[in-house]
Amino acid sequence: MIVPKTYTFSEPYRGRAGAAFDVARPALLALGFDLRTESSSELHAKGPGMQSTQQPALLGVSAIRFVVASSSIRAEAVLGGVSRMMTFIYLFPPGLAAVLAASFALAGMQHWWVALLTAAPWVLIAPLLASVVKRRTMRAVEALVRSMAREGERISHG
Repeated sequence: MIVPKTYTFSEPYRGRAGAAFDVARPALLALGFDLRTESSSELHAKGPGMQSTQQPALLGVSAIRFVVASSSIRAEAVLGGVSRMMTFIYLFPPGLAAVLAASFALAGMQHWWVALLTAAPWVLIAPLLASVVKRRTMRAVEALVRSMAREGERISHG
């Protein structure tokens, strides 16, 4: 499996931490995140995981920590769902081609090696698709942090 990377994003913020967390909490809960701990300056949540590229991009985050300090909001997001999808994208198509080729060879078909050719396009497609999944998740984290900052300041300052 591909090792999950941590993505960090910060946005200037001049409001109460609780107001920013009030924005993030419903967004995370609606996607099935488990809110682990919350203090006056931090919020930690664990994600349910990403099973498909058709799911909301924020599910590419397996764990996220928001910190409000030094006039900013910082998100530290572990991209575990992205890692899982990247592993699937890289391994499933070639694995399927290998199983088909082996099945065809065992069945006595002369051109069993043609099944391996079906995996050839994935040399180009897999990195592109993996990049899209990662970029969508990073943008979703950025959008959430920006919303927290904008709405948190509006709530804090009336």
